[in-house]
Amino acid sequence: MDTKNRPPHEPLSPVLRGRVRTKLRRHIASIEEEAETGGELNLVPYLDILVNTLIFLLASAAMAVPLSHVKTSAPGEVSDVGTAKEGMSLTVAIGRDGYYLAGAGGVAGDGQGPTLPCVGGACRPGLKKGGYDYGGLTRLARQLKHKHPRQRRVIITADREVPYRVVVATLDALRGTARAPLLDQVTFSAGLK
Repeated sequence: MDTKNRPPHEPLSPVLRGRVRTKLRRHIASIEEEAETGGELNLVPYLDILVNTLIFLLASAAMAVPLSHVKTSAPGEVSDVGTAKEGMSLTVAIGRDGYYLAGAGGVAGDGQGPTLPCVGGACRPGLKKGGYDYGGLTRLARQLKHKHPRQRRVIITADREVPYRVVVATLDALRGTARAPLLDQVTFSAGLK
C-alpha cells in the first residue's frame, strides 16, 4: 500500500509499521555514530602510557646512578705545565701483552716491550695460569709511592680488546687500601689502537 495516497485517519498495516520502525532505528543509530566520532580523539590512553613510561625511566635512572660510581676525572688541557714539576705524571697503558708504565721522564723498562709482561707470556684474563700481573703492578705502585709520596694521580689507558674486568682489576691494584692509598686519583685517557 502507498502511504502518500492514503487518507490520514487509516492506521498503518503491521508490515508497514515494522519498516518505518527499522528505518527510524537506522537513522537514530547513524546520528549517534556521527556524534561519537565527530573528529575528537581520545587522548587519555596515550597520556597514561606516556606518564607510565616517564615514571619507569626516572625510577630506573635513579636506581642506576648510585650503583655506577667510580671517582674519575676527564683529561685536562695540556697548558697545565706545573704537573710535571709536582709529580711524575704516571700513565699506565693496558695492552694485549701486559702493562706499559710511563712518566714525565719517559717509559719505564727497556722500551722494547711491556714494563710488566703478562704472567705465562700471554694475557688470558679468564684463566688462572697466565694473565695480567696485578700483584706486580701493586708492587711497582708502592715503589713509586715511596719515591714520590705526594703522588696520587694516575692516567689509565687501555687497548680496545682489553676486557673491562681487567681495567677494573687494574684500578683496584693501583688504588691500594684505605689506610695506605697508593694512586687513587684516576683519569681515563683514550685507548690504544
